[in-house]
Amino acid sequence: MERIINADFKKFFSNKNIYFCALGIGAAFVLNCANQILSGRYSATVTDYLSNNLSDDVLLVCFIFCIVGGGFLYCSEEKYNFLYMEIQRIGVTKFTLSKIIVSMTGGFVTAFAGILIGGTGIEIMIFMKRGESYFPEPLECLNFACSAFLFCTLCAIFSTLGFVVTTVLTDYYIGLSLPILIYYVIVIFNSWLHIPDRLRIESVYFLYSNLNEHYHYSPYIIYGILYSFCLLILFYTIAKSRIQRRMEHA
Repeated sequence: MERIINADFKKFFSNKNIYFCALGIGAAFVLNCANQILSGRYSATVTDYLSNNLSDDVLLVCFIFCIVGGGFLYCSEEKYNFLYMEIQRIGVTKFTLSKIIVSMTGGFVTAFAGILIGGTGIEIMIFMKRGESYFPEPLECLNFACSAFLFCTLCAIFSTLGFVVTTVLTDYYIGLSLPILIYYVIVIFNSWLHIPDRLRIESVYFLYSNLNEHYHYSPYIIYGILYSFCLLILFYTIAKSRIQRRMEHA
């Protein structure tokens, strides 16, 4: 199993798309904050700019790039008929589990690298505008680190969902657009049905909407991980059944 996962990771990191996707996420953060930084009206730190300027446009860009970066490995292999012999050799269970792990890790790494690139770009712009840098307080750094972890986890979920969609419909455009459509449909239905915040995907992964004045991070981090684990089990079940059906009709 370890050898299979290592082989998939080599395929993933040899794909140049993930590096362009990370640059795209970083550029989205920088461009979204550029006007505020250049105007010089705010004396904020880089963590303030990254945390408080996560608009819907930037969120959509992050989702798209994470799906492209981590969720299309199965689709590309299926297009060139690489996977049928591999599935017969290692079995559907190991194949699906490996793809789930790589897709999830790919989305997380792409988002994390994008945040680092965006933060570096914003810090450079702050220094060029003011001639000095404002370093955040330790508590603010911890707050941002926890928020970034949950956000990267959400991007990992999107990347994995992109993989699941391509096991059902092997098409790049559908694999890119359908996960985002599913997300916004779920958000709308959560609002209509008055689903509790603890069960809403849009609340679980955004720490600023959950933190109280005492900054208790641990419960939200643990809950986000458990929530993600449940989603991954669902994704694994769907993907495995679809791949199994494809093999039976191949």
